[in-house]
Amino acid sequence: MLLQLIVGEFDFELLRYPMNTIVGGAIVLLSAAIALGCARSAVCRWYTGVPLAVTLIVAFVVTGIIMGLTPQSTARPAEGTMHFTSRLGLDRMTRAWPFVLLYFLTLLSLGALFIRRLLHFQRSDYAFYLNHAGLWLLLFAAGLGAADMERFLMRVPEGEVEWRGTDSHGRVMQLPIAIELYDFSMEEYPPS
Repeated sequence: MLLQLIVGEFDFELLRYPMNTIVGGAIVLLSAAIALGCARSAVCRWYTGVPLAVTLIVAFVVTGIIMGLTPQSTARPAEGTMHFTSRLGLDRMTRAWPFVLLYFLTLLSLGALFIRRLLHFQRSDYAFYLNHAGLWLLLFAAGLGAADMERFLMRVPEGEVEWRGTDSHGRVMQLPIAIELYDFSMEEYPPS
């Protein structure tokens, strides 16, 4: 929380390509170093152990509850109008330093555990390998790919094909997909 108050929110624009590949490579190398150090270091064994894994899962649940109970915002409020929850990063939780550090620790721990178990490969552990590798890959891709995500607004009239979208700056861009809206109906009900 202190880091959040001093530095402010984490800027995901720092993780745009090619920086995300460099950070991703560093995460893989650091995970491998931790896994290789497990034979000699109690800290490395703790880092890939069940107590830390349970702690990280509980921390993710707590941050998820906080995200569910506090309204999340997409835009950062102006510096003078920031509420206390904004200063703590509670209204933009995925950009808050506690969440980012928790995410990083989870990636390192999960990656190191997977590599450690892979070093002592057993065919009977295939479910463990698939489960942990899949979760690690999902977290890795979602976290490091978030900065390169682009959103487009497509207006598609009924019965027409549209392949252009408008980005957040109002520029019209041709997209690699086309959408055709065959039929559209919407029923409106008066608010109660």
